[in-house]
Amino acid sequence: MLGLLDRPTVDLDILNPKIPREILELAEEFRQKMVAQGKPLEPNWFNDATSAFLEHFPKDWAKRTQPLFKGKALDLSTLGRSDLLKDKLWGYCDARSHDKTALLNLKPTKEELLQASDWVKKARPKEPLWPGLVEDKVEELLKVLGYGN
Repeated sequence: MLGLLDRPTVDLDILNPKIPREILELAEEFRQKMVAQGKPLEPNWFNDATSAFLEHFPKDWAKRTQPLFKGKALDLSTLGRSDLLKDKLWGYCDARSHDKTALLNLKPTKEELLQASDWVKKARPKEPLWPGLVEDKVEELLKVLGYGN
């Protein structure tokens, strides 16, 4: 939706608020109608599964969101740039390869990437290999972006 990837968005990850059951049922009805019209949507295309990440996000993340869509019954916002970089870096380090493309398309400065890295390294305190993995991925990104040696 932000134009960071060449592939179409396949789902909407809702962080907040928790999606009421009635809305999820309506989203499934909509999906079935789209499929019947030959316009496939993935199951769970409208979901709040990623809300589990909120426990790891900086406490003031919601203050930095940016408007994305304003409708009659629904307004959508996206993460602010610094939080989006953290999210995409976390995803890339967690084997979501398409997040590398999104990160590169965001064209972060070296400082932005290092700041996101500091946060992502602390996001999994119980995994001793995680900080090293993050450092390796960040080093790779820095080189691709032209900041490395």
